[in-house]
Amino acid sequence: MKNDIALFNEKNDYLSEIFKEVNYRDFYRDLFPIGSFERKGIYEDKKGNGIAIAMNADRHSRYTVTDELSEIDDLIDNDFVVMNGISYFGKQRIMKNANFMYALIFDIDGISDMGNLKTLIHHFNSDITPKPTYLVNSGHGVHLYFVFKEPIPLYNHLKEPLKRLKYDLTRKIWNPYVSNIKEVQYQGLNQGFRMVGSPTKFGKKYRLKAYKTGDKVELDYLNKFVFEKENRVLETNYQSELTLEQAKEKYPDWYERKIVNQENNSEWTVNRALYDWWIEKIKEGATYGHRYFCVMALSIYAVKCDIPFEELEKDAYSLIPDLNNIRPDEPFTKHDVDSALKAYDPSYKNFPRADIEKITSISIPENKRNYRTQVQHLQIARATRDIVNPNWREGNGRPSKEKLVKDFIKENPDLSVTEIARELNVSRPTVYKYLKK
Repeated sequence: MKNDIALFNEKNDYLSEIFKEVNYRDFYRDLFPIGSFERKGIYEDKKGNGIAIAMNADRHSRYTVTDELSEIDDLIDNDFVVMNGISYFGKQRIMKNANFMYALIFDIDGISDMGNLKTLIHHFNSDITPKPTYLVNSGHGVHLYFVFKEPIPLYNHLKEPLKRLKYDLTRKIWNPYVSNIKEVQYQGLNQGFRMVGSPTKFGKKYRLKAYKTGDKVELDYLNKFVFEKENRVLETNYQSELTLEQAKEKYPDWYERKIVNQENNSEWTVNRALYDWWIEKIKEGATYGHRYFCVMALSIYAVKCDIPFEELEKDAYSLIPDLNNIRPDEPFTKHDVDSALKAYDPSYKNFPRADIEKITSISIPENKRNYRTQVQHLQIARATRDIVNPNWREGNGRPSKEKLVKDFIKENPDLSVTEIARELNVSRPTVYKYLKK
């Protein structure tokens, strides 16, 4: 710890020589200019607000940050308080409620010596990587804030492309020359970061400091540094929706599922074998810097597999010894587990497999099927179908078809809708219809 604190102080000394330090009030006012949020108590403004989360030993508390930013003054002495660069409608910090993104933020961990820090700065001063607006000394690493000249509207069709852009840039910025952690740590757009001005892990004497390193940016500037062209975000305008009649004509399958049959994707429950499999993957493959996200993913899988919270909580706590063995000098605590358990929320039910793979740095097969090939898997499914209902081809009435589909789904819960429809020779809307029931 003494060495870590000494390095933290050395970083501050170096950064203050080459950049201007900015206090937390000026930092957040620059990040969120006047007019960004609703004024306190004036709901007619109809704007989003910032959301901060204070994580204490016994509970997590959510705070709405209004345009005056006075709430930040009240929160700055909390041991662990996080916020990001996004405004939200409502009280939940979920992407569904996201309104504007004022900054794209990266957490670069594992900056273990001054050489790492100097290389990071050399890279962005030499246009090898994009230059951030602010660099924040956060403790063992740094946070890079790319503050936008104009906030980016988080329309639904932009959230996935912006996330891909961030992942792409993370790979470029996080490299062996700036971090001693080999596995790149990916964070989504919605990730929270310790507040500037609040205490680091080292205690209240050692607080996060922000340094002005560059100008505000536009997406065009960030696009220049993106590895893959398809990950660039070139257009941020609103894309109008099709009318319902147009959608009915262009997407008849979707129309029948969503409008006629009122199908809801969140009602699909995954086989609990996925949850049990992930616990073993954590024990086998979790690495330092990804422990929190591994338990967060366990919470997500618990939602997907309809696992009771009590069982999830017990399983998560039982993983603490295994996670501590990864880095004994940086213990993974009950407090960390409690924070990760916040992902036990229905809004995470459709969290993508590829994103879990990125943030946990654990490989996840695209379609596990209990490690069988698709051919083997479908052979077993067909045999089960013929045993359960040997006369499945007979009868065209709705009741027999309903029973056929329900029984087949019950015996083969991990097959996709398309595979079920193909095996039973029925339409996908029919499968969705009875899947809902």
